[in-house]
Amino acid sequence: MTPARKHRTRRATCFALGLVAFVGGAAGAGAQSIAITGGTVHPVAGPPIENGVVLIEDGLIAAVGSAAEVQVGDAAVVDATGKVVTLGLIEAGSQLGLVEVGAVASTRSGSLDRGLNRSAFRVSDGLDPRSMLFASARADGVTSAITSPAGGVIAGQGAALTTAGESRAEVLAGDIPLVVRASGATDIEMALEIQAEYGFRMVIDGGEEAWMLADRLAAANVPVMLRALANLPTQFDRLSTRYENPGLLSAAGVDVVLTTRSSHRVGQVTHEAGNAVRYGMDWDDALEAITLAPARAFAIDDAVGSLEPGKRANVVIWSDDPLDFAGYAETVFVDGRQVDTTSRQLRLFERYRRIDPR
Repeated sequence: MTPARKHRTRRATCFALGLVAFVGGAAGAGAQSIAITGGTVHPVAGPPIENGVVLIEDGLIAAVGSAAEVQVGDAAVVDATGKVVTLGLIEAGSQLGLVEVGAVASTRSGSLDRGLNRSAFRVSDGLDPRSMLFASARADGVTSAITSPAGGVIAGQGAALTTAGESRAEVLAGDIPLVVRASGATDIEMALEIQAEYGFRMVIDGGEEAWMLADRLAAANVPVMLRALANLPTQFDRLSTRYENPGLLSAAGVDVVLTTRSSHRVGQVTHEAGNAVRYGMDWDDALEAITLAPARAFAIDDAVGSLEPGKRANVVIWSDDPLDFAGYAETVFVDGRQVDTTSRQLRLFERYRRIDPR
């Protein structure tokens, strides 16, 4: 390896976010059979279905199709007429379950205190299943999350989890990707060269200038995780950032993963998707960017990511278009069980809106 190559390898390593091994709770075996009927169903893996039916049995999706195709039998019927039915959303760029109050160090368990190489660190050991942020995520239709370590050059191993906040998790099968933090086109090019040389699976995180390399990213089958509303050149390595980034990448065939980069506002991932549509991304691709695309990127698409038979029954019924500000999650199922969508924020809202102003 030449001295120049060594130097470029060291630079690329500096952008590594972490090695990620993913975990998730077990499906709800023995859960009640449920048929969600009458709504517009978006399976993601196929075209929308008007007057569709999603049949749930033993915590898994048993069937998805039109009312004429799916027999509900004696399943409990949930009427979704006039509403939108999707898979539960996936937030791929947070520290959900690892941080409660960002300004209070004792509530943060997503990083080690020292060392540049922290690859042995597993965030799954520090997850708090009782975090109040899980309830907030569920209330906004987010049923799965990739939670990541921070700090160092190699931060450690992340985890995939459901927002049911289970206390125990099982490892899901899948290759472990390397998440590389890179914003500028030059750094992304360097990461692609190293990935091509060593053959590991990779996800680009940040990608503010990724649109400039859309064809190369698509050819290398490298997903890009980014925010749709990142358009400010806050550093010199992202001077060419633009709102159209997600749409341009998606049109070139890149798997786009949209994220809020927030642990406290993960539900706003729908706002990211909606704004991506505003700036040229196809609506179906935007929904895929917060469901199936992150599941594929982190090799958990055998369990979640789309409404298909055999996958976990994480399902959301929306009042309207979920990518519109007016749409909201009315009913949420995690592993086939309807979950409480009350959150601390909602309780505080209800408490203080009734205070007599006098």
